[in-house]
Amino acid sequence: MPFPISIDSRFAFGDTIDDANSSHHWNVTTESGGKRVIEGVEFLGTRIRHTAEDHPNLVRTFDYWNSEALKLTGAISILGLQERYTAQVKRLRQGEPDPAHFQIPSGYRVIDIPSPFSFDPHSH
Repeated sequence: MPFPISIDSRFAFGDTIDDANSSHHWNVTTESGGKRVIEGVEFLGTRIRHTAEDHPNLVRTFDYWNSEALKLTGAISILGLQERYTAQVKRLRQGEPDPAHFQIPSGYRVIDIPSPFSFDPHSH
């Protein structure tokens, strides 16, 4: 599940290291990260660790916690020699959303605006 590097190259997201841009051969291990409660919901963790064969101290770790019930990643953490990135769900609310968010506002009007382009589906 690779993710792109950000435009300013400060953050890289994903669980893979780009071997094409690396002079190292990487060993990859995956293990359980245990359980974690985030915003009152239990998430199961996974840890993916990349270790350079020729430099055992060169390690990049990607942790993420998923809820299968919610189909949601609750937190991710990436740690490398020169990078640290964390993200976590905040203010998670389960249940029905406020119906007011789906009501048409008072004073709402439908206005027909003529299109500046003419389109005749019957012309070829």
